[in-house]
Amino acid sequence: MDLSGSGHFNKTLEFVKGFIEYLDVSKERAHVGLAIFSSDVYQVFNFGDYHNSTEAIAAVNNAYFPNQGRHIGKALNYVRHKMFSSNTLRKDVSNYLVLVTTGSSYDLIRTPAKTLRDRNVTVFAVGVGDDYDEEELREISSSDQVYGTSFDGLKDLKKELKKQICFCKFFL
Repeated sequence: MDLSGSGHFNKTLEFVKGFIEYLDVSKERAHVGLAIFSSDVYQVFNFGDYHNSTEAIAAVNNAYFPNQGRHIGKALNYVRHKMFSSNTLRKDVSNYLVLVTTGSSYDLIRTPAKTLRDRNVTVFAVGVGDDYDEEELREISSSDQVYGTSFDGLKDLKKELKKQICFCKFFL
């Protein structure tokens, strides 16, 4: 999750909390993790750290606003190594990444995005505001799983994302 403007930090966190609440988070069902990126990547929690929505949402509340910057390639490499590594990747279920950004990356994304998708991680790319690069999001995402919205529109996106994740689970 890219949060390059502190004014929208809380709206984006509300989206994350609402999305987590919308999923069936448990040891047997959905696992959730959160990493925030700017010029660096900050892992708030990893998959399997929390086995219910209440604990995961409490952890989101402890997230802090990062430095400025937007290094999406670095973030994709980080989540591939730390969150979707061969040691932590759940082989018996589908694996998804929802990437939220407000603009274009300051670094290269093609190879990190392809390497993550090659690991069978379905990537949904969400551009928020007016400054994101739709073509770049298409390059990051799996099968054109790209969404554009405003910060206020984030609250309505969770239902569509859950529908697409459930659809992908059966058809990928």
